Amino acid sequence: GDGGPPTTVTVPPGVTILDAALDAGLALPHQCRSGSCGSCRATLVSGTTADVPGRVQSLPPAAHRAGTVPA
Repeated sequence: GDGGPPTTVTVPPGVTILDAALDAGLALPHQCRSGSCGSCRATLVSGTTADVPGRVQSLPPAAHRAGTVPA
């Protein structure tokens, strides 16, 4: 690579995608940190995600089917 931040991030269980991305040095746009504004989006390459209880889902079902998830 070019020494820049990674474009793929492995997210440990219990960690949000956004936190893992930020910890890895990705400058992922975000605002609310709760998944309700839709600013942070990532493509799920493998594995599964789980909704965080109490958070409002901002992405339409078609986006989820395409592999887009709120970070």
